[in-house]
Amino acid sequence: MKKAKLIIIIVSSIILVVGLCIGTLYGLLYSGIPLDNPLTLGTTNINIPTDLSDDDKNLSIMSFNIRCFIKEEEEINYWTNRKDAVLALILKYSPDIIGFQEITHPQYLFLMEELGDQYGYYGSYRSGLNTERGNFLINTSDPKVNSINMNFKSMIGEASPIFYKKSRFEIVNHDMLWLSESPEKPSKGWDADLKRIATYLELKDHYTNNTVRFINTHFDHKGETAQRNSAKLINDFIADRSGFIVVGDFNVSEDSEPYNELLSKTLSNSKYCISETERSDGPTYTGYGLFEELTIDHIFIQNTYSPQSYLIIDDKRPDGNYISDHFPLLVNLGYK
Repeated sequence: MKKAKLIIIIVSSIILVVGLCIGTLYGLLYSGIPLDNPLTLGTTNINIPTDLSDDDKNLSIMSFNIRCFIKEEEEINYWTNRKDAVLALILKYSPDIIGFQEITHPQYLFLMEELGDQYGYYGSYRSGLNTERGNFLINTSDPKVNSINMNFKSMIGEASPIFYKKSRFEIVNHDMLWLSESPEKPSKGWDADLKRIATYLELKDHYTNNTVRFINTHFDHKGETAQRNSAKLINDFIADRSGFIVVGDFNVSEDSEPYNELLSKTLSNSKYCISETERSDGPTYTGYGLFEELTIDHIFIQNTYSPQSYLIIDDKRPDGNYISDHFPLLVNLGYK
């Protein structure tokens, strides 16, 4: 009897200590740092070429779900085996503005380290944490795939950051929206399975003096009401303003209600604003070739822009494996 009581006391004490440790960790993570910590903003270093052609003034826009840091079904698809190919693809196509989805903390660190000379960046995690707080838990761009790092990764959450060429663009305004009934704070909306976000940047294009308003988002993969209301939320955010480009993994097909909601106001799918000869067609989600292929990534634009080309990039790694479970999109936009 005494032994049983002792065991109960010991177990209760362990649970209490663990609970206090977790509570303290959360308190440290979420205290004192605003969402828009300048650490996530990068810097600007404007450099305008003297011999700009009309083509140089076009915008090269990429949307790329790079697949989060996670334990994959096949080890060949672990982040550590894909990251160099992700970087090589970005450097090859050299987009002016990139909307990344499914960015976990190690990947954010990697992209900032490798692209920071060329690109500024903005975007916090859907948990509400920023990159500085993420470093409390994971401080390497290539951590081991184990249960501890998986839990830390989940605690930090995913980001949908925007990267922009800092030689050309300057941040004028920025915002984070949670796709929920309370978009101003970290929250899960409607029937969504997870917290979801939209990252917003207003950029001054120093090549043309135009204003580019850019939204990068990742809709929920399960909640149909959340998908539909997320589309409405983005349309409401755009309201009566111009110059918007909206990219992301929307987790909805072209015949869905949320997709049609996005097109119900001032947005158009850039893919269908140009002739068939100037665009790619096909799935954007491949699941590494293991699952059903889907067309769920899109780049929407307002009539401020005139698309010149639309490409679904199906590049592979040198060994023939997929770079991500999504193909990136690349659209070339002229100003009207």
